[in-house]
Amino acid sequence: MTVTGLTNVGEFFSEHYLATALQGGLTQLKARWDREERAEKQTTRRRVRGLGRAFFADRAEAAGDPQGDGAARINHAVLDAFGFHPRAEVWETERGEGMPVRVPIVHRSRISTGTHVVALALPFLTEPDAVFAHDADNPVNAVRLIDAIDAGDKLVTDPATAISTVFACDDAPRFVLLVAGALLVLADRATWSEGRYLVADLDGALGRADNKELDTLAALFSADALVPDDGGQAALDALLDSSRKQAVGVSKDLREGLRRSVELLANEVANRRLDRRLPVYNKVGMERDLTRESLRWLYRVLVLLFAEARSEMGVLPTDNPEYHQGYGLDRLRELALRDLHGDHARNGTHLHESVELLCRLVHEGHNVTNVTQALVFGREGDDRAAAIEDVGLRVMPLDATLFSPDALPLFKGITLRNEVVHQVLGL
Repeated sequence: MTVTGLTNVGEFFSEHYLATALQGGLTQLKARWDREERAEKQTTRRRVRGLGRAFFADRAEAAGDPQGDGAARINHAVLDAFGFHPRAEVWETERGEGMPVRVPIVHRSRISTGTHVVALALPFLTEPDAVFAHDADNPVNAVRLIDAIDAGDKLVTDPATAISTVFACDDAPRFVLLVAGALLVLADRATWSEGRYLVADLDGALGRADNKELDTLAALFSADALVPDDGGQAALDALLDSSRKQAVGVSKDLREGLRRSVELLANEVANRRLDRRLPVYNKVGMERDLTRESLRWLYRVLVLLFAEARSEMGVLPTDNPEYHQGYGLDRLRELALRDLHGDHARNGTHLHESVELLCRLVHEGHNVTNVTQALVFGREGDDRAAAIEDVGLRVMPLDATLFSPDALPLFKGITLRNEVVHQVLGL
C-alpha cells in the first residue's frame, strides 16, 4: 500500500517494506490507541484526525504570510496534535572542542539517555520539494529557519545545514523534526548523511480527510512513534529494523534469481551459438566472458525496470501511452506471469526481440533529430511546446556502455527463446 501524503526520500524505508508490510508493522501501536480510546482517553490518532479544523482556520492567513501569526498557530497546532508539547526555547549545547551552539527550538523530548527529539520551525510550506530547494539565481527565495542557529563560528538558517549542525553536536538527538505548517520532515541521525528522510504532506492529507492515511502519518511522525519508554524501543525503531531485515531478504532472493538467470542465459547462448556453428568449447575464456555478458544482459533489464518505476529520471517516456503499449517492460512482466503453451510459444523469440528493441531505443534514442529541430526552429512559448509534442514518442539516447551492442559480443546474432526469457523475467 502506498501512503499518498508520505514522501519516502532515499528509501528511509525500503520501497518493498513500505508497499507490503508497513501497515502490519503498525498493528501494535494502533492496538494501543484502540485500548486508550475505549477508556475514553485522548490519543494522537484522534488529535491528528481532528487537526483539520485548526489547520484550515489559519491556512489562508499562513499562506499569505508564511512567517506570521497564522503560520505560528498552525505549527503550534501540528506539534500538539502529534504529541509534542510546543515550547519555544534556546537549546544550549556544544560541538567539537567546546564550540558553543545555541539552537532555537519549538520542542525538545528527553529520555534517560538525554535529548531524543528536537523540533525546528520553518515558514508555512505546502510543497515537499520546497524544504531543501535552492534557488541559485535568487537566494532570497530559499527557505530559511524562522530563527537562526548560532553555531559559534556562523549563523545557520538553511534547513539541511541546520539538521547536520544539530546532529554534529556532542549530545545530538536521535531525531530532528522540521515543522513547516503544512509539512513535517523527519530526519534520523543514523541515516541523514545518506540522504534519507521522511516528509508528511499534511495539507493534502487533511484535505482528503482519509483516516487511514492520517493514522499512518500519526504512527510515523508522532511522539508515540519516536519517543520510547525508558528502557524500551521506539515504535519507529521496530519498523526500521523490520524494513532492513526485509530488504536483506529481498536482496537474497534477487541474488539467487540472478544466479539462476545467469545459468539459463549462458546455457541458452552457448546452445544457440552451437546451432550456428560459432565457437563455444574451443574459445579461450568462454566461461568467464559468457558469465559477464549474461550479467550485463540482466543488468540491462534491471536498469530498465528501475527507470520505468522512477519516471522522474527521464530515461524512458513513461508518460506516453504508446511506450507502454509497444515497448514497456511492464507488458513483458505481465506475459512472464502467464504459462507458455505449445511449441510456438516456447520456441518463439518475441520476448527477447522486445527487450532488444527497447535496449536499442535507449542506446540510440528515437526521434531525437525531430525534437532538436522542433527546439531550434519552433516558435516561442506554447507553439514551441506543441511542435515538440507533435514529434510523438521520443527517447533521448543514454550514453551508457551497458546498452551498447559492443557490450555483448557473444550475444550478437543470437536470439533467445521465449521459454528462457520467460523464466528469467519470472525470476
